[in-house]
Amino acid sequence: MNRSLEDQKVANEMFDKFRDDLLKRELSNSESYDKAILALSSASLGFSLTVIKFIVPVDTSIHIWLLILCWSLLVLSVTLSLSAYLISNKAIQTQLNNARDYYKNGIEDAFTRKNIYASINTFLNQITGFLLAIAITIIVVFISINITNGENEMSKEKSSGTCIEKSANIPSMEQVSTPVDSATNSANVPTMEQAPNTGTTSKGGSSSEGKK
Repeated sequence: MNRSLEDQKVANEMFDKFRDDLLKRELSNSESYDKAILALSSASLGFSLTVIKFIVPVDTSIHIWLLILCWSLLVLSVTLSLSAYLISNKAIQTQLNNARDYYKNGIEDAFTRKNIYASINTFLNQITGFLLAIAITIIVVFISINITNGENEMSKEKSSGTCIEKSANIPSMEQVSTPVDSATNSANVPTMEQAPNTGTTSKGGSSSEGKK
């Protein structure tokens, strides 16, 4: 250890300040732990149930696998987020030990010592936000597909239920047979029949008798 008493005093003050900051962060993470569980779980569940109940009912929706995938990503995002809080506390404890070794014990390589928990915590925070963004995108796609499908089904039902009314056919009139009216038509002229001429024969006979 090559520090003077004055340097060590300054180092101790820096350590105390750094330690207080880390302890405040640890306390903040601990207080936010329960809030994160309630907020993330209720928000994800509430949004998905609202979609199913009021926007896209399950019994009439298509591509249900999108909804299942969204739920899976939300659950994974919540799980990783909660795990990140635990790992963050572990990273703070590790960083505090490194600071103690550097400031208090004068171990110079403690300043460049890697904190694996801090790296894991950073990765979990990034992947959690990425998964949450994908889940929200999927639920938006699911809603859009089913709303479009519902509109198409309604238009099909309307088109199939519409009756095209044609104008009524005009019936043709049937011809009524008119009886022949004798008063209207002129009477037929009857043909005369020739009568036998009996008078001529009798006159001839009486003349003959007179001559005799």
